Amino acid sequence: MHAISRTPKEQWPPFVRAMEQAAQHVGLPFVSDINEQPGDGFFSMPNAIDREERVTTASCYLTTEVRGRANLEIMPNTHVIRLRMSGGAVSGVDATRGGAAVHLLARNVIVSAGGIYSPTLLLRSGIGPAGELASLGIESVLDLPGVGRNLQNHPYMFFALTLPRAKRVSADLRRFALAGLRSSSGMPGSPSGDLFSFVIGRVSGKSYGPDFALMGSALYAPQSRGSVKLKSADPLKDPEVNFRFLSDSADPPRMVLAARLAERLLRDPRVAAHYHEAFLLPGALAVKQFNRPGLTGKVLAMAAEAAANSPGFIRRAIFGRAFRSGAPAAYRGGGCEISDDRILSSISPMGHPVGTCAMGKAGDPMAVVDEGFRLHGSQNLFVVDASVMPAIPSANTNLPTLMLAELAAERIEAQARDRVHTGTRQPVDRAGQFA
Repeated sequence: MHAISRTPKEQWPPFVRAMEQAAQHVGLPFVSDINEQPGDGFFSMPNAIDREERVTTASCYLTTEVRGRANLEIMPNTHVIRLRMSGGAVSGVDATRGGAAVHLLARNVIVSAGGIYSPTLLLRSGIGPAGELASLGIESVLDLPGVGRNLQNHPYMFFALTLPRAKRVSADLRRFALAGLRSSSGMPGSPSGDLFSFVIGRVSGKSYGPDFALMGSALYAPQSRGSVKLKSADPLKDPEVNFRFLSDSADPPRMVLAARLAERLLRDPRVAAHYHEAFLLPGALAVKQFNRPGLTGKVLAMAAEAAANSPGFIRRAIFGRAFRSGAPAAYRGGGCEISDDRILSSISPMGHPVGTCAMGKAGDPMAVVDEGFRLHGSQNLFVVDASVMPAIPSANTNLPTLMLAELAAERIEAQARDRVHTGTRQPVDRAGQFA
């Protein structure tokens, strides 16, 4: 495994150092290690980075040695259509590979397709709310009402900053996020650390990337719950994903508080001295429109770089239209008022969907898997990913998901040993045991 790295404060660009000072001014101190120290504060963002690239799960766990194991076969370009179920037992999966249908047999199957597509695969296979599946012509195999329910995610929004040349992140600093800010809404019934803000020093690997920075704010303990449902029985159709953000009355005021804290820091004179303008971005992150491939992407990148380095009135007019935000939220000459409704309409989902195959006791109608990650009502079907989390953590879901996976490996292996020991199953070679 790779060590977690943090950008030292002395390497922060000027606007990040100024944000730390502004945060201290409102009572949020610097915290050296946010993962070890409780409480609110401003911190250098932990990053799993090897040289200039983010470390991936595949690079850490699927090493050359692991890939060489005789009992492991990695099948790229393979699309699993459904699970082969008979009662509570699964015998394998139906899939397509290179356009051809394939049938893969296994004594045990572990579904690990994430908070959106793990429930989608189960629903396509007849596992889920029986009435809902029947309306789509799908025969019910296991009636589990919780499949696809309890969807949770972190809603967030962004301010985009245009930066003077002398204030930009250095060329050798390619971190996704440089610094973060954990804070608490203090609202009744809300946990501490339920709000989160973060600073991104560059928005793209293209030439215009360092010309901009982003200040993001998120609600890290949302109460709202959504769902993942099938639109049809067609396995090639994407599911209907409805996060139902802000549907719980506790969430909108806290989301506004998170955004207002970011706005307050940006309007602090110490911070404002280090950027040209701050634009509130629309819900679909507008900066991404410039990250297109091919010739179109090159032209847009050149245009973005030219606009970012134009005189102020031209720059404000161009980006006000490109970001569909009109006048900047803040700049040295002032800024426009931002309504609460406008803030709430600018939120987007993070890549942190969880909860749609929640772990819980057998008596809980919304529980999908037990403490051993086994599907309720199944003998040999498991789900191992963020979808089993009953409640979303107030953190990035990457490390918690890895911890769950390692725990699942231990528990599933222990169950297999127990079955062999009690004589309910004969010992077999590991090859072909899992799909």
